[in-house]
Amino acid sequence: MLSGKTIDIIPVGISCLNGHQMDRAASAISEKYGEALTPTSSFFKWIYQDPNFVGSFFRRYVAGKNQISANELSIEKGHSECAFLSGTNTWFWHDPLSPENIREGREISEAKYYRLRKMLGPLGFFVNQYQKSERKKEREKSINHVVGKFNYLLDKLRKSGEKKKRIFVFGNGDVGPLSWDIYKKGHVEWRYTKLGIEDACESINDAFPNGENIFVYVAHEDNVISDLDCCYQFITSDRPTFSDLDHEWDDIFSAFPERMGHPDEVLAWNKLYATENRHRRVTLDARDGRLDVDASQVSRYGSVFNISAKGGIVIWGPYIDLAPGKYEVEFFFSGKPPEGECILDVSHEGGDDIMISSEFGTERFARSSIARLRFSTPEKIKKVETRVAAVNRFEATLSKIVITRR
Repeated sequence: MLSGKTIDIIPVGISCLNGHQMDRAASAISEKYGEALTPTSSFFKWIYQDPNFVGSFFRRYVAGKNQISANELSIEKGHSECAFLSGTNTWFWHDPLSPENIREGREISEAKYYRLRKMLGPLGFFVNQYQKSERKKEREKSINHVVGKFNYLLDKLRKSGEKKKRIFVFGNGDVGPLSWDIYKKGHVEWRYTKLGIEDACESINDAFPNGENIFVYVAHEDNVISDLDCCYQFITSDRPTFSDLDHEWDDIFSAFPERMGHPDEVLAWNKLYATENRHRRVTLDARDGRLDVDASQVSRYGSVFNISAKGGIVIWGPYIDLAPGKYEVEFFFSGKPPEGECILDVSHEGGDDIMISSEFGTERFARSSIARLRFSTPEKIKKVETRVAAVNRFEATLSKIVITRR
C-alpha cells in the first residue's frame, strides 16, 4: 500500500503491483497528485486473494469490522503450505511458513526423533506421541503469528476510511498459485470476471462510504473485460509479475484517474483506451504467417520458435507500415537462457534501411530473457521488419515479438 496524508493507493486481490513497482509508483504518483506517498510493509511476502472473493472479504472484514481468529485459519496441505482463510479464499505466504523452511525444519525434526526412537527401542511409541504434540504446537504458533499480523493490517486498511481519496488497484498477474493443488483442481479461478469486479467495487464503496473511491483494473491483454463501467481498465503486454515492464507501468501511473467518473464516462474511456491499445501494439509469434524463417535452422512448435542456428538471418518479418512516433520492439525468449550470440534489428523497405541494431549474447540474456530495441521515426515507414540473425552458433526459444508504439 502507498500511503499519504489524504490519499492511499491500495493493491487488491492477485495484484501485479509488487514491491518493485510500488517503489516506482511512489515517486510517479506523488508527483501526479502533489502529495508525498510512501510504501508501507505488508509483513507477508505475498498475500494471495481469490479475485472472485474480494467482495466477500471487504464485506466481512472491513465493512463488518470482524477480526480473523485462529479457528478460521488452516495450513493448506500440498504445494503451498500457506495459512489459508477459507471463507474468503485468502492465502498468507511468509518465510517462516514457506515450503522450503517447513521441509527443512521437518527434516531436522525427523532426524532428531528417529535417533530418539532408535535409542529408546520399544518406548519409541511415546516419542511418536510427543512428536505429534510438538507439530500441533508449531502449527498453532504459526497460525497465531499470521492472525496477529493480519489483524494489524486490517486495522491499517480500515484507517484508510479517514482519507479523502483511495485508489484501489485490481490486477491479474497470473502468479504463484498456478502450481498449487487447489488451483489445479479447479477450486480457484485466478482471473477477475466482470461480476467479480462489480461486486468488489460495490463492497468497497459500502466499506468506505466517506471520501472518494477510485477503481483501476490492470490486466494482461488476454484478461481484458468488455463493457466495464465501474473501473478504469489498463492493459499490459505480459503476464509474469510485470517487473520487466517498467515503461508500461510508468504510462499507467501517469494516466491514473484523478476522480471516479460516472459509469457512462468510465465505459467510454475504457473503450477508447482499448481501441488505442490495439492500434499501438503488434504481437507476433510462431503461428503468425507474417514472420518467415530459415527452416533449416528454425522450427515452429505451437506458438514458439525453436532456434538452432549456425549463422545468418533466421527469422524476419512482418513487413508492416508504422505511423510516425516512438517505438519499442521486445523479443521474448523462454525456457533456458539463449546460448551463443545473435544480432537483433529493425529495418524497413526490404532491409535496406536499418532503424536500430544490437548484439545480444550470453551475458545480456543472463540479466533478462527479454531483449529490447527502441527507435523513433518522424514519418510513416513501410515494410517494417524485425530480424533475428545468428552470430556463429545460437540456440534459443523465441516465444514472441511485440512492437509497441510508446
